[in-house]
Amino acid sequence: MAPPSGQVVPSGLSPDENPEDVVIAGMAGRFPESDNIYQFRDNLYNKVDMITQDSRRWDIGELIIWFLIFIATFNSLIKYFVVHLD
Repeated sequence: MAPPSGQVVPSGLSPDENPEDVVIAGMAGRFPESDNIYQFRDNLYNKVDMITQDSRRWDIGELIIWFLIFIATFNSLIKYFVVHLD
């Protein structure tokens, strides 16, 4: 798409390029019950239930431990700021 007549084209762009064009060059991630983005897309289009309740999600015991560590750390920070802030 060429810029409107009279518009200055930023250096490095050819006259037929629009400086506001965006290109998505790639995508990466972890997709539930899918080996790749295409299988994930097909699962979404076909309304496949991809929610699982097995051990591939997380171990609830480990989650509780991490939560307790977070709470302990947060409480320590609060105590520190209460004591050291004037």
